[in-house]
Amino acid sequence: MKIRVINSVSCMDRAGQETLLMNILRNINRNEFQYDFVCSKTKKGDYDEEIFQLGSNILYLEEKKWIKIKFLSHFNTMIKEYRFFRKHKEYQIYHIHNYHAFSSFLQIMGAKLAGVKYIYLHSHNTNAPHPKLHLLFRFLCNRLKINRLACSEAAARWMYGSKWKEAGVIKNGIILDNFRYNSSWRELRKEFDIHDDTLLVGHVGRFNYQKNHKFLLEIFSKIVQKNSNSKLILIGTGELEKEIKERILNLNLNDKVILAGNRSDVNKWLSCFDVMLFPSLHEGLSVVLVEAQAAGLPCVVSDTNSEEVILTEYIKFLSLELPADQWADEVIAESSRVRLSTTDILRNKGYDIVETTHVLENLYRRCRLSL
Repeated sequence: MKIRVINSVSCMDRAGQETLLMNILRNINRNEFQYDFVCSKTKKGDYDEEIFQLGSNILYLEEKKWIKIKFLSHFNTMIKEYRFFRKHKEYQIYHIHNYHAFSSFLQIMGAKLAGVKYIYLHSHNTNAPHPKLHLLFRFLCNRLKINRLACSEAAARWMYGSKWKEAGVIKNGIILDNFRYNSSWRELRKEFDIHDDTLLVGHVGRFNYQKNHKFLLEIFSKIVQKNSNSKLILIGTGELEKEIKERILNLNLNDKVILAGNRSDVNKWLSCFDVMLFPSLHEGLSVVLVEAQAAGLPCVVSDTNSEEVILTEYIKFLSLELPADQWADEVIAESSRVRLSTTDILRNKGYDIVETTHVLENLYRRCRLSL
């Protein structure tokens, strides 16, 4: 009989957390584990088709809202979780992926009230909106009997506070050989008429507040002033796309910035870029920075990222307090670095998805022994 695990996500789109889950699904022993997903949004996700092809299921929480008072309406989450697990008693393990203690608490309580025995809370970030609310519910979450996981020590400290040492760190492993630097993939530049001698700056990430596109575009504007033969590719989509387009026009960068949307060939574009620009306001441990390092791609990164992401010499930390002009100088300097193979370094540090998957499989097996 299979061990049935269900993961909570909003939607299985191409984003760091969801890409990690897909990599796990591709590598997990599907004869032993049924690895499914429950989504809070009913929209079709980028990975849905592949999930079905691999024999997994996508289920959805009810959209109905029982409580309509503004603040109290958040407690609909707990009701939805409870009703879901009362209906789907076949799941032995609930793996919650979150970054805020308030919504985590509601998910945990709904599942516990419905009788779910094994709950994993997996922290994927180091900050969130409404931090005071997070701290209050972190105190409450720490009183619950759950299994604690995190993508980094910094993400554990954020989610669990005084209990952070109880959290197991699950490294954001990737399919390393898919990201090995390949100079022939630079031919992809022709898709957007980018010449081989053009300084190509790249960014991969959702168009949201956390990724700090406003400052990213300010930095790139300074890069263009210093090197007119420069282009920027933004891979991703998100709620701030309209605002980002307006910002590009206001900075007169419309012929310099390419919005590439979501791509299934990010691994190849990491070989096309000369440098990655990544000024996030906060991160747990960015999957795309692991991928970029596997490709030997120089990365200029905000020091709000955990130092745990420094796996190779290709990461350069800068403070967000520094002016955009100084960031531009560092990006240009880093872009000329020689690229070497780093996949063995990352494998030795535990960032092979095969190892990440084995760690999770062993955790899930322990639950089965207790059933």
